[in-house]
This record gives sequence, C-alpha cells and structure tokens, in this order.
Amino acid sequence: MDRCAQHDKELEVHCDDHQELCCSVCVALNHRLCSSISHLPDLARGFLSTSEFKQLPAAVDKMKSRLDELKNERIKDQGTLYDSYKNIIDDIKALRKEINQILDKLEKKTVKQLDNMIEDLEKSIKDDLETFARMHDQLSTMIEKLKQITGKNKDFGNIESVRKYDSNHLFKARSSSRNKVKRMNDKDTCTILGICELPNGQLVIADYLNSRVKLLNRQYEIIDRLDLPASPQHLCHTTGSEVAVAVNDFSSTSDEIHFLTLTKGKLQNMRKFTTDHQCISIAHNKGQLYVGSGNALYVYAFDGSFVKKIYKDTSFIHTVYSCAVSPDGETIYVANTHASKLITLDTSGQVLSTVEDPDLQDPTGLCVSPSGHVFVCGSRSNTVVQVDQEEKKKLSTVAREADGLCNPRSVCFSEQTSNLIVGNYGDNITVFKLR
Repeated sequence: MDRCAQHDKELEVHCDDHQELCCSVCVALNHRLCSSISHLPDLARGFLSTSEFKQLPAAVDKMKSRLDELKNERIKDQGTLYDSYKNIIDDIKALRKEINQILDKLEKKTVKQLDNMIEDLEKSIKDDLETFARMHDQLSTMIEKLKQITGKNKDFGNIESVRKYDSNHLFKARSSSRNKVKRMNDKDTCTILGICELPNGQLVIADYLNSRVKLLNRQYEIIDRLDLPASPQHLCHTTGSEVAVAVNDFSSTSDEIHFLTLTKGKLQNMRKFTTDHQCISIAHNKGQLYVGSGNALYVYAFDGSFVKKIYKDTSFIHTVYSCAVSPDGETIYVANTHASKLITLDTSGQVLSTVEDPDLQDPTGLCVSPSGHVFVCGSRSNTVVQVDQEEKKKLSTVAREADGLCNPRSVCFSEQTSNLIVGNYGDNITVFKLR
C-alpha cells in the first residue's frame, strides 16, 4: 500500500468529493466537511471481476504492440535518415569531384593558352632580334659598299653610275669556312643541290642523296629537317617563309613540286603539284615558277597550272640543268652543263647571249642575288664565277679549289651578310666571306 508523503501513513480512504486518496490524518485535517469518503478496501472489493479489469491485459498488449510498431518505425526512420545522410555526403563528394575536374580542365586550358602565348611572344621577340641583327648586317654591308663607292666614284650626283657600279661589283673570296651539314641518321653522303635564304636569315638546303631538306640557322647549324618521298633536286624561296622544292624521281616519268613552309621553327610540307616531265631545277619570280626538266624550261603559275614552255634544247641531256631569274623578271639564266655554257634568255625564250670560260667547266649551281649579281658554279673546274649581267661575260672567279671548293653543286648569295654559300658533293657546305 502506498503511503502519504506528508504524514507517512498508509493511503486507506478515497474522498469522492475531491477525487483523491488520503490517509487517516489527511481525512481528519482536510476532509472533515466532505460528504463522501470511502474506505479503499471497500472500493476495491469486486474490482478484479469487473469487465474493465478483465480487458486490461488485452489493452496493455495492444499498447505494447503499438509501442513496438512505433519503435520499429523509428528504427526504420533512423536507417532512412542515415541513408539520406550518406547519399547527401556522396552527392557532395561527387559534386566536389566534378568541380575539381572542371577546375583541373580550366587550369590545364589556361596553362596551355599561357604556354602558347609565351611561345608566340618568345618567337616574336626572337624574330625581332633576328630582324635587328639582319638589319644591322645589312646596314654594315651598305656602309661598306658606300665606302667602296665613294672611293671609286666621287660624283654622287650620277645615281645611275652608282647603281651600275654596285651591280657589277667584283667579288672575291676573303676567307672561307666549312660547315658540316650531315646528321647522324643520314644514310648517304650529303649532296647539296640547292640552297636558298629565308627572310629571317636562315637557310634551307636540298640534300639529294638523303632525300630530305634541312633547315640551318644563321650560324649554319642544322635545326630541323624534313624527309621527302623522293630526291630534292633543287629549291627556291618564293614568298614569306615558303620554299618550293623540285622533287625528282628518276624511276617515274613525272615529278612533283612541293611547297614547304617554316612554322614555329619547323619545316612543314603544305601542298604539291605534279608535272608530266622531270623537275631538276626551279626558280621563282613575281608569282611564277620556272622549272627546268634537264633539256627544257617551263613556266607554271603559283597554283601549279601550266603557263608555257619558253626554251628547249634536246641536243643532249642536262642542257637545262639549272635556272635563275633576274630581279626584274626580264632576264633568265640557264646552265648548260653538257656544253659548259651559261645561256641568257629573254622572257620569250630567245637566246640573248652565252658565256663560256675555262673557269666554268660543267656549270651546275646558279643564283642571282636581289641586287642582280650572277654567280655560277663550275663543278668540274671547282670554281664559282661571277658573270656580268649586262655585258654577259665573266667578271671574276670568286672562289677556287684552293679556297675550299670540291665539286660545287649549288650556290646562294646572302644579301644580308654578303656571304656566298656553296653546296658541295660531300658532308659540308663552304661559306665565303666576300670583299
């Protein structure tokens, strides 16, 4: 029996008026005026047999079942909550990964763009520096020539006489150097049949036996090469950084003209066209290509379309071994190797003159400088001869075997440095400083 917290007495009566259990002391003190007070044993009598009591276990079981249901629901809710939490965390991690990937791509793209920008800027600066160096060399050459002119001709009022003197200036080899142009992977001895100068001062050379062209820097060092499907017989500068190459395949009745360009310091093959004859020499002037086949000279447009045949000599092979064109395009020079002659033509193919000289045996390499100086290689005489462009005669023998020539096959005059570059049969080119 429960006890009264106030009087420590057993609770033994029930006050019907106040609806509370009381002890005997509480009744005496607080319920004296209550009309209905019942003794607890009397109230409890017969309670166990009531229907309410009998239904109590079922009600308790029902409540217990409901509690179990609520518990299971809460446990299930707890699992769902954890799964949701895990899914949210996974989503956050996936989003973070996706953001990181986007940032990585953005970083790589930005770095690549910056690298390209830096590379372009470095190339631009390098090109500018090379241009400055070239202009410096040109100015030095101009000053030297002016000094020579003032020593020879005091009358500067006669500009024509100055121009004529400069175009017919007699060049002589002052010194020479040999520069190796063979790479480790070259299978054969180098045979340099063509040389041309690019606007930036670099050289492109045609290595016949190794079927490739090579790019040389201003120090005549190989900095790039490009393999071709057949042997490059000759080449010439066209416009900008582009070079046209006569590619000769003796096993075929047709040859090709390949156009190469210099892009970011590398030679690239851009396009080509095919001819129905052999191509062993090529020259360019004012958008036209002059192609020698060995015994005829043809003209092609820059897009490869045929224009005309302007000269032919079928008396023997190599009557048109190499060709060159004057800066004004009015005069065409042809090297007849078989007859050891330099032939001068007009634009219609009419022979204007021929030059023969003991120092000009088996002429091969031929070039005309931008100022009109004409140079011819004598491969058998081991010489380079300068020819008068107006009177069509030998002006001087610029270089000989004693100066370092050995079977010269190609020649290029650098207007930027006034050097004469000669391609030999062998693994070297010879560079002459002229006076």
